[in-house]
Amino acid sequence: MNSLSITELRGNLKEVLELASKGMAYEITQHGKVLAVIQAPTTHADDLQERLAKLRAGSEILGDIVNAPMADEDLEDRHDYNIAAEPKVPYGNS
Repeated sequence: MNSLSITELRGNLKEVLELASKGMAYEITQHGKVLAVIQAPTTHADDLQERLAKLRAGSEILGDIVNAPMADEDLEDRHDYNIAAEPKVPYGNS
């Protein structure tokens, strides 16, 4: 990122703004301390895309959340699911 003093900004404001609108970013400093940043505005979608990219870069997909693989032992421990069990009420009979 480019750095400009307030004095340099005053003398080149139009050029700095034109370059910022094209994607350049400038830190505005006073006595070596950053006071502000001038850059083109970002849209909410741009911010979300950037955050998503950061999340993806630091993540690993381990399985499908909707259809997560289950071990047989996990199925046996569940009381509400038994592959061998017959339905309590057969279809078509009430």
